[in-house]
Amino acid sequence: AGDDAVPSGRPLGEPPGAQPLLGEGDLRSVRRGRRRALESAARYVVGEFRESPCMQQPLEPLGVKAAFVSADGHTQAADPIAAIAELVAFERGVGFQSAAPSTALLKFQEKVPFNDRTLSYLASCPQWVQQKVFRVFRLRSQDEDISYEVYKTAKWVRWQVEPEELRTARAQRIRRFLAPDGASTHRLEDALLARLSLRHLSDDHTSPASDSVAAAAAGGVAAPNWEELR
Repeated sequence: AGDDAVPSGRPLGEPPGAQPLLGEGDLRSVRRGRRRALESAARYVVGEFRESPCMQQPLEPLGVKAAFVSADGHTQAADPIAAIAELVAFERGVGFQSAAPSTALLKFQEKVPFNDRTLSYLASCPQWVQQKVFRVFRLRSQDEDISYEVYKTAKWVRWQVEPEELRTARAQRIRRFLAPDGASTHRLEDALLARLSLRHLSDDHTSPASDSVAAAAAGGVAAPNWEELR
């Protein structure tokens, strides 16, 4: 308040008597344009995830649907950072990233001797999948191919829907890690818009983000894929 207050539309550092660079109508137009740009960015993020290696796996349809419903909600809210967090949480839930075998998994292999290929597959599964395999696997006959049976059990468990609360909690943790406050969220959004060449979208822009990215690519700017975005 007082003479030191910065009027809306005037940059910080301008003397109190300076005229605002933008009027209220202009500011509203800028905000609308930014929101549309963020919605386009979120749609592009979701589209790239649909083409990612994670989605080439055999996934349980209901789990996929739940993740995309959440991501679409963030898109409608013009929050691409939250959409990214939601999809990264889903990707981690299906265990796409390979990992070193845990001590518990190695002990399970000692008890049920299966081959290293099955061990690698189990190591790539999230912990909740591994724990359920430990509980439910039963060797029915000594004549069975143990490695195949363990693999088949793990795949069956993995296709089940990951508990919704686990994915939601993971998404919230990722979101807080990416941007713990409003200022950092704004910086991430600016960086994403710049990367997608969407910063200068006009207020009446209605084409999908892929069109803008394609135009940027034609100008020598490579469109980022999901691996780069996350």
